[in-house]
Amino acid sequence: MSNLPVLMKRELRAYFHSPIAYVVIVIFTVISGFFFYSGMSLYGIVSFEMSRTAQAMGSQELTLADFVMRPLFGNLSIVMLMMMPLLTMRLFSEEMMTGSIELLYTWPIKDSEVLLGKYLAALLMFFFMMAPMISFTGFIWWYSDPPWLTIACGYLGLFLLGA
Repeated sequence: MSNLPVLMKRELRAYFHSPIAYVVIVIFTVISGFFFYSGMSLYGIVSFEMSRTAQAMGSQELTLADFVMRPLFGNLSIVMLMMMPLLTMRLFSEEMMTGSIELLYTWPIKDSEVLLGKYLAALLMFFFMMAPMISFTGFIWWYSDPPWLTIACGYLGLFLLGA
């Protein structure tokens, strides 16, 4: 397992030397930002309407986490079903296409180390892809007191879905 960091670093370098990593990160950030903005603007409209008609309807609880973050996590889980193959389909196919898979297998490493190194590099790349979403939690925290357990479970669910 001492070769694992070397393989991960090699694969991450391959990700960031090609434009695919940057394109996937930007596309995912734009899509997640669009869903977050849509949820926030809809929350603003609905909360304004509820405050206008609060006397007629009675008081109802409307939280940012339930109205914005839960739909965001649901929408992004569908988006990730389409984005994750963009990250992972080149892992072995590019090695076979360039012929470097034979060189990789002649090193004194096990097949499981190669597989685990490529998997962990893709997982770290996915973590980099999800990192800009942390700012959404900051915006929610700025305007209200969010239920941290709900938001943490949403992030954990997205991470496990991508894993």
